[in-house]
Amino acid sequence: MPNISDHWLQMTPSSKDYINSVVICFQEGLDSITNFKRWSKHADLAPYADVLEEWDDIVGDVWEEHDEENLNPFSWINENRIYLEQKEMVRDIVEGAFDKVKRFLTRFQPLLEIYWRNKQVDLSILVHERLRNPVESLSSTVKLFQFYHSLFNSNLPSMTEIGLL
Repeated sequence: MPNISDHWLQMTPSSKDYINSVVICFQEGLDSITNFKRWSKHADLAPYADVLEEWDDIVGDVWEEHDEENLNPFSWINENRIYLEQKEMVRDIVEGAFDKVKRFLTRFQPLLEIYWRNKQVDLSILVHERLRNPVESLSSTVKLFQFYHSLFNSNLPSMTEIGLL
């Protein structure tokens, strides 16, 4: 059966799910820093501002209100090539990783084919009364399954490094 690994082995979540999740994380990160009205006085940033000296203008002085546009990170990066092409860049990286996984999974093609063929066998034929040499047939079948057992043990890795995933 050609490309049985494509039918039986699937990667979950899909590459599209990974890409969408990463892009959503980028968007939520930008949204979260947009919510700070005055970053140095925000409670979440207090540990960082507390290490500054009192006389430091950033901490000690009263700040005038800044317009919302200056605190919006989109206004700083909206023309940046990396921001504009982030989805394509993430897609290239993730799809490259998924291609490596697909190439890796093709290693299992011969083993999956053996498994598929064994699932098709009707083992009741080994005990059929009209079998010419039942002892030899049974013995050969057991030897074949022992060979498959050692083949599977030697060719199925317990773990492997395949990159991003």
